[in-house]
Amino acid sequence: MDEAAVGRLAGINWADWYRRWERQQGGYISEREARFGAMFSAVAHFLGEEFVAVDVASGPGGLTRRLAERFPKARVFAVDLDPVLLAIGRQAVGAFEGRVTWVQADLNDPNWVRTLPVTHVDAALSTTAIHWLSTGSIAELYRTLADLIRPGGVFADGDQMRFPPSRPALRTFAEATRAWHRDSARAAGVESWEEWWSALRQEAALGELFAERDRLFAWRGDVDRNIGSRIASGPSVVHTGYELHRAALTEAGFGEVETIWQHLDDRLLLAIR
Repeated sequence: MDEAAVGRLAGINWADWYRRWERQQGGYISEREARFGAMFSAVAHFLGEEFVAVDVASGPGGLTRRLAERFPKARVFAVDLDPVLLAIGRQAVGAFEGRVTWVQADLNDPNWVRTLPVTHVDAALSTTAIHWLSTGSIAELYRTLADLIRPGGVFADGDQMRFPPSRPALRTFAEATRAWHRDSARAAGVESWEEWWSALRQEAALGELFAERDRLFAWRGDVDRNIGSRIASGPSVVHTGYELHRAALTEAGFGEVETIWQHLDDRLLLAIR
C-alpha cells in the first residue's frame, strides 16, 4: 500500500466503526455478553490467568478485546481472512502492548496454522463465526485445532447451533424468539449487519481493502448486499447443528465435548484436548 493510501486510512474514525459493530452485534445477539462471560469462566478454570490463545475468525476483535482485558497476562492471536475487519481490529482494538497479534489467514486452508509464530497454543476460541464455513471445512478446522492445542487445553465456540429436525417445535420457538429480538432491535434503531457493511463501503479510503476482500470472498458470493437477511438463517448461511460439531470435535481427537451454556439454540460448546 502506497503512502497516499496509508494517509487516507489515517483519516478513518476506526473507533467509531468498531463501536458501531459492537452495537449491531449486541443488538441482534441477545445473550452475547452472557456467552462471553461463560466462556471466560471456563478459560479461567482450565487455564488460569496466563495462557496463549487463538481467536478463530476474529473479525474486528470483539472476543480478542474482551479476552485481553479480562486476562492481562494472556497472549492472543486474532486470525481472520477479512482485510477490512482486520484493519478495524488493528486500529481500534490494537496490540495491547504486544499481547495481541493480528494474523490474516484462510481457515479453509489447513496450512493456515503456519502463519502463527507458535506451534502450540493453550486455547482456541471463537464466537459467531464458524457457521460461515462449510461442513467439510469445519471438520478439517477441528482436526487442525486438535493438533494446535496442547493436551489439557480447550476449544470453545459460541454460536447458533440449530436444534435437529427431530425437534421441530423447538426449532420454531428459537426462530420465532430470534425474529422477535431482531424486530425489537430494529425498532430501537440498532443498525443491522447489512446497514453496517453498506455504510462502511462508503468510506472511499477503504476501496483497496474492499477490492481485496471481494477477491478473497468471491467463492461465497455477494456477502455484503444480502448479509442482513442471511444472518437470520437465510439460504446462504447454514447454521450447523450441535450434533455435527460435537461429532466432528470428538472424531478430531478432543476428549470431553459438551454444551456448557445455552440460550435456546445459541450455545457455548467446550471441548477439552
